Amino acid sequence: MTKRRRNYSIGVRGKLVLSLLLLVVLSMWLLGLALMGLTKSALRAQMSARAGVIAAAVENAIEVGGFRVASPGESGLSDRLEKLLASFTEDPDVEDVTVFDRDGAVAGGGAGSGGPQQAALLEFSFPVSLGPGETGRIDVVFSRTGMRRQLGVSLVRIIVQLFITALVIVVFINILVSLTVLAPIRKLLLATERIGSGDLTRGVDAGGRDEIGDLALSFNIMLEQLRGSEGRIREQLDSLRKAHADLQAKEEALVESEKMAAVGRVAAGVAHEVGNPLGSVTGYLAMLRDENLSEEESRDCLDRTGKELERINRIMTDLLNYARQPRLEWSDIDVNMLVRSARSLLASQPEFKTSSFRTEFAEAPPPVRGDLHLAQQMLVNIILNASQAMPAGGLITLKTFSEDESGSVVVTVTDEGPGIQPEDLTHLFEPFFSSGKAGRGSGLGLALCKRIAASMNASIEVDSNPGEGATFRVIFPAGEGNGRKSTSDG
Repeated sequence: MTKRRRNYSIGVRGKLVLSLLLLVVLSMWLLGLALMGLTKSALRAQMSARAGVIAAAVENAIEVGGFRVASPGESGLSDRLEKLLASFTEDPDVEDVTVFDRDGAVAGGGAGSGGPQQAALLEFSFPVSLGPGETGRIDVVFSRTGMRRQLGVSLVRIIVQLFITALVIVVFINILVSLTVLAPIRKLLLATERIGSGDLTRGVDAGGRDEIGDLALSFNIMLEQLRGSEGRIREQLDSLRKAHADLQAKEEALVESEKMAAVGRVAAGVAHEVGNPLGSVTGYLAMLRDENLSEEESRDCLDRTGKELERINRIMTDLLNYARQPRLEWSDIDVNMLVRSARSLLASQPEFKTSSFRTEFAEAPPPVRGDLHLAQQMLVNIILNASQAMPAGGLITLKTFSEDESGSVVVTVTDEGPGIQPEDLTHLFEPFFSSGKAGRGSGLGLALCKRIAASMNASIEVDSNPGEGATFRVIFPAGEGNGRKSTSDG
């Protein structure tokens, strides 16, 4: 048995791994967004803390270090405080440090250009004491460049970590799927291929207590049922083989018996049909040996002997014709003309002096294929049989028509004789079977008709009831056309 496997563009492993990979990538992407948000918040908090440190340092320098103003009544910060503020801007992340008084005027440091309106800057403001009874504020402005640089570094680290994590997860899932799903499925596939090739000896390991294990268990149960079914089928096959062998032997014996029975019937018929005229010939020859016969009596014996010998010759000729396969000369036959010619041949014979004919012809029946001479011989024999069934004479009806359903062309011969007994219908076409008086025929007429009809792919049927006459139907195969209307002539 040929094993066939389908070519998969993406197998179960690929589908599972791809689905899980997409899920992991989506999860990692969402996690990355969350981590980036947390990192950004952490960096902002870190810068806020740095700004707070700077603000505390400036306030401490004013309060403790005496970095206020050079002399009372002057505004602004001392040079030392200005230098301190300038030192903070040396940090590349610090863009500007500015001190404002309570009126919002710049008391020291930058010019306040790093306001929040600039998107590239990040500003933090803190209140600061500028002296006894005087407050202000300090603005620390950071550049976002450093923050973005740190965010970029963090992003790279997050991506690398997420990629490594996703790779580890995919490899783990691939191994897990291979061991827990694909390996059992592959075992089931190999087992099904073994069953397909006729091997029912091995099942599959049921595995764990999961869906795959349940599937393997159901597979093994099915395999056991198949084994039981196979055993029953083998037993039935063996029984069928034995029954077939017995039937064949009985059929051969029956055929042989039928052959022997047919040979016996033919032999008995030949012996009967030939034995009677031979007995008559023997008797006539014995009478001729008697020298006391007159010349007229001797001539009568010779005439009778000749007739009996002619009868024997006719019987043997009919027997040879029945045994010989007829040679057909195919042609188109008009059944109306066939019936007319058969009636003309028989109308002048002595047997038909007390009989009359009635004919019903189909109007323009389709032609049939056959041998005209053999078809005429067949129809003449059937009409002769009808005449012999009416020794005292009667009406013989000849009819042609086409059947509506099948389109076959039919010729019927109906007599007014005593009919045929039901037990004789099955033997009517057997050689040497005759329900009439002995000596009326050779007993081969109807058998020869059946043989001729079969050679032309036609058939003969008989309808008869005791006391109601008989109807012989010669059915020719369907041809082109169909004659339905009938005309009558006497």
